[in-house]
Amino acid sequence: MTENHSKDKMVEDLLDLVQRKVPAPPGDLMERILSDAMNVQAGFSQVPDRSERPGILNDLFRVLGGWPAVAGLATATVAGVWLGVFPPGFLSDATGVYLGQDDATFMIDTAAGSGFDLGEEAL
Repeated sequence: MTENHSKDKMVEDLLDLVQRKVPAPPGDLMERILSDAMNVQAGFSQVPDRSERPGILNDLFRVLGGWPAVAGLATATVAGVWLGVFPPGFLSDATGVYLGQDDATFMIDTAAGSGFDLGEEAL
């Protein structure tokens, strides 16, 4: 029981210590802190002038995420164009097998009256 009593006494002493009144800071210190805070706050409220902004490309650049995102998009674009213009040999073979196509699929032999001929007015 004495151990619990000593813990209770220690907790009461700590609570008494916390409840003591903390001395106030010097008067001019608070004034200087508040003055500095107001100066900093005034800088945040300034709205940027729209005439200084470069335009819609700057907005698009910012919306996309800046240089890292634009660099990734440019790399993907170049890779897509490269694969579209110069596809590797295995890519067309793999696509044909996947889609179930062979060379005969691309041969079209139409009869004369099938309607695939173009008249003069079609162009």
